Amino acid sequence: MDIDINPDELRRMLKDYEYDPDAEFWDEEGDERVWAIKRALSQLDVSERLIFVLYLEVRSERELGQLLGCSRTPVSRELKKIKEKIRSMMGGNKKKGGDGV
Repeated sequence: MDIDINPDELRRMLKDYEYDPDAEFWDEEGDERVWAIKRALSQLDVSERLIFVLYLEVRSERELGQLLGCSRTPVSRELKKIKEKIRSMMGGNKKKGGDGV
């Protein structure tokens, strides 16, 4: 991972968002795509999951870099890797339009 931050520090940052990275993902109902995304997220390591969730909250690589104490470049690289992992786990590497996974 290009971003050098402790998972415990990421957990502390996410406390404001009331996100528990260790919570079970299977307790909510939803359509198949939602379940596929939850399964993929549950297979990421904790740091990747926390970085991805923080990104979903701030929606800006620059702001996420500021939160993590680094520049936008390593954030961009890490998010690209995480998104590719999620796509792969969901059964394909096809890029859809927009900024979606």
